[in-house]
Amino acid sequence: MPFYKASKREDSFHPDTMSVVPVIASFDTEGTIKPLYVRIQGKALKVCSCWFQNDSLVIRYHCTVEADGYVRDIVLLYHPSHMFWTVGTDFV
Repeated sequence: MPFYKASKREDSFHPDTMSVVPVIASFDTEGTIKPLYVRIQGKALKVCSCWFQNDSLVIRYHCTVEADGYVRDIVLLYHPSHMFWTVGTDFV
């Protein structure tokens, strides 16, 4: 990505081994982020509900998503220091 700038800090993840996914999210004035849609393996999924855990390097979103009449639980990870989203390994 042309806008990506590597951090000088050593992080505990390796982006080459993660599934980076596009997410449409809502941001409010208090800094709260809420994922609304995610595209995984070419399929657009609507986030019906979610709750989050804020770890030291990542925000972990436990989401219920819907597509084609089916509902599924997934985990989305937001990496604020690098500003990208990945999907939990239990989905892929």
